[in-house]
Amino acid sequence: MLFRSDLPPGGYRFTVVTPSGKFAEICREVLDVPHDADPQPLQLDAVPFATSEVTEGMVRIEAGPFIAGFNGTAVARENPRREEKIEFDYWIDRYEVTNEEYLAFVEATGYRAPDYFPAADMGAIARLPVVRVAWLDAASYAEWAGKRLPTAEEWERAARGTDGRVHPWGQAPADLSLVREWACIGRKTPEDADQADQFAVYARRASPVGSHPRDLSPAGLYDVAGNVAEWVEDLPTLWNDGVLREMKMNRMAKGLFWTMPPVGLHLGSWVVLPSLEDGENLMSGFRCARSASPAEEVRQSN
Repeated sequence: MLFRSDLPPGGYRFTVVTPSGKFAEICREVLDVPHDADPQPLQLDAVPFATSEVTEGMVRIEAGPFIAGFNGTAVARENPRREEKIEFDYWIDRYEVTNEEYLAFVEATGYRAPDYFPAADMGAIARLPVVRVAWLDAASYAEWAGKRLPTAEEWERAARGTDGRVHPWGQAPADLSLVREWACIGRKTPEDADQADQFAVYARRASPVGSHPRDLSPAGLYDVAGNVAEWVEDLPTLWNDGVLREMKMNRMAKGLFWTMPPVGLHLGSWVVLPSLEDGENLMSGFRCARSASPAEEVRQSN
């Protein structure tokens, strides 16, 4: 049995494998445990799923090098342009998780629903990406679905391809107003900002997943340049003079979202939000990932 005190504080991904080869990937937070506290075992009780049962609607990404990050902006130091390498093949959802998919999770498990679910007309928003979910909520859904959240590198590789492109269609067009047509971005108007019911603005301005055929990554992912930013597994990091520093107590969301202006945008962008309920908002959702084969070791995810 593995106890929390056996591991240093941080986020971990555990892989549970059955004798038949089925496996589940489970994310757990390990907090600092006082030396005099009673040992607390880690609960790794997810039901393993066969890969063939959960990869429908997912895209397989091959291991290998790719260009991450970007240059030319004031915040480029936070994610500088560089070559990274994906060590193992993985799967990632073609679409962002929708309200109707998240509702199925809530109804099956009794998990806490986003605050707009009881009063919402699910028919009207069923295919919109789910929002007002914290990082922990997204990770819990992923575990229930037999998946996990992608790492920041996995997300960026799937969204940008291997050539470090600025947008899924390539570089920024000369006419930046086209970006608003090609992706669900720049949708919030000054009148929307003054409206008291911001959920109604989301319901009106966000798009059903897969609605923008130009917002399609080289790997086949929709809505990476708009709709909602997407939670990833990692802690956010900053590069200070070449030194990578972790920002504790927060999590990272990658990608662009519907309220952002369509100017100066880049798929290397990310936002930092609290990982628990304080991080819920109308601009962040998620999609899930899954390793193509079980890992041989426990992976510390930050």
